[in-house]
Amino acid sequence: MSGTGGTRRPPGPSHPGSRWLARGWDQVVELGRPVLAHRVGRILAAAVCLAALIEVVDWRAGQFLIGRSVALMIDLGVYRRAGADVVAGRSIYKQPAGAFPFTYPPFAALFAVVVAWGERQLVQVLWTVANLVVLGAVLFATLRRRFASWDRNSVALLTLAALAVLSLTQPVYENYYYGQVNVFLMALCFFDVVSTSAVRPRGVLVGIAAGVKLVPGIFGLYFLLTGQIRAAVVSGLSFLVTVGLTWAILPADSNQYWLHIVFDTARIGSPTFHRNQSLYGAALRAVSGTDGRALFAIAALAVAIVGFRRARSLTAQGDLVAAALVVGLIGVLVSPISWTHHLDWVAPVLVLAVLDADRPVLWVWGAVCVAVFSLPVPLDASAFVRAHTGVLRVFGAIGEDAFALLVVALLVTPFRSTRFAPLQPAGDGRTPDRSGRGGSRVAGHPGRPEPVHSSSSNPTAAAARR
Repeated sequence: MSGTGGTRRPPGPSHPGSRWLARGWDQVVELGRPVLAHRVGRILAAAVCLAALIEVVDWRAGQFLIGRSVALMIDLGVYRRAGADVVAGRSIYKQPAGAFPFTYPPFAALFAVVVAWGERQLVQVLWTVANLVVLGAVLFATLRRRFASWDRNSVALLTLAALAVLSLTQPVYENYYYGQVNVFLMALCFFDVVSTSAVRPRGVLVGIAAGVKLVPGIFGLYFLLTGQIRAAVVSGLSFLVTVGLTWAILPADSNQYWLHIVFDTARIGSPTFHRNQSLYGAALRAVSGTDGRALFAIAALAVAIVGFRRARSLTAQGDLVAAALVVGLIGVLVSPISWTHHLDWVAPVLVLAVLDADRPVLWVWGAVCVAVFSLPVPLDASAFVRAHTGVLRVFGAIGEDAFALLVVALLVTPFRSTRFAPLQPAGDGRTPDRSGRGGSRVAGHPGRPEPVHSSSSNPTAAAARR
C-alpha cells in the first residue's frame, strides 16, 4: 500500500509462531502494494469491499435488496413515535397498548422529531446508511492513527473492508436491524476525546450524548480522573443544559422521567434476559437477589479500577484513541442494562487487535473474538441452560454470558492505536494532547522518555518533539 514501504517496526517477536504470523502480514502487504498503487486497482478494490458491505448488511439486516420487505427496525419505530408525540403535544412516555416504551431521557425525543417525518422505508434506509457512515468514520479515525504512514485512500479502503467484516458481528449488525442510536452516541464520545477543535471545548459532545442516553456520562468521570477538569466541567454543564432545555420545552415529560421513570429499571426490560450482556445481567443470572447485586458491585468496582487505570496510562502515553475505547468498554460493562447492540464499542477494538502487526498473537485473539461475536452464542446457550442440569448447565451459563466475558477480556487486552513507545511529555510537564504537542495534566502519569525509532519512521513521535 502506498506509503507503507518506509515504515519500520520494532524488533519482531521471538516465538516461531509469532514470527510466522509477522511474515504473513508482510507478505499480504507486499502482494497488495502493486494493485493498490494504481488508481484503477484502488477503485476496483473499493468496489469489491463496498459490494461485500452491502451484501453483508442486506443478509444480516435485510435493508437494501430490492423486492425484500424492510426489517421492522423496532427501536427506530419507537424513536419515530416519540418524535411524532412531541410534534402532536402528546406524552412521549404513554405508549400504545402492546408497543415498546420510550426509555430515553426526554432530550432524546427532541432529536427524534427529525426521523418522525417521511415514509417509513425511506427513513429506515437512510438511518442504516447513516449508521454505516458514522461507524465508518470511527473506524477510519482509529485506523488512520494506527497506520499513520499510510495515505488516506489506503486507510479508507481498509476501513471499508473492516466495516464489511464487522457488520457480521451481532453488536454491529443489530444496530442496523433494530435501528438503534448507539453508533451515533459512540461517535460523539469517541471524537470528543480524540479530536482537536479550536471552536468546540472538549466535553460538549459527551454532555450531549449523556442527555440522549445516560451511560455516556462515564466519559465525564474519565475526564475527571485524568486531570482534565475543564472537560469534566464542560461535559457536566452540557448535560445540565440538555436537561434544562428539555424541561422548558417538555415540562410534564421531564418531570415524569427525572422523578419517576429514571428509577424504573423494569421499564427497560428484565436484567436477567440473555441479551443483557452487562456485568449486572451476568451476576443476576449467576446468583439471584441481594447476593447477585453484591456480586455485581464487586465486579463493577474491579472493572472500573482496572479500566480507568489503563485509560489513565494510555492518556499519559498520548494514545487517546485506545483510552476512549477502554472507557467505552467500561461503560458497557458497568451499566445495569447493556443489550447486545450496546456492545458496538468492541468494533474498533477488534480492528486494532486483528491488525496489530507488531504483536501477531493478537491477530488470533481478535479473529476468535470476531467469530464468537458473529454467532448467537448467548441465545443458543440460554436455550441450552433451560434444557440441561448439572455440569452441562454450568457450561451453558458461561456461554450465556459469553459476550460480557469477551468484553472483560478485551478490556485487558493490550490493544493500542500507536505503533511505537509512549510520547515524550511537553516541557511544561503536561502530557501530549491529540496533536502530540502538549495537553492537560494527568496526575500520577508524568511520562518518561523511551527509545523510539527515527522520526522519519514515527511521524507521531516527531510531531511531539517539534
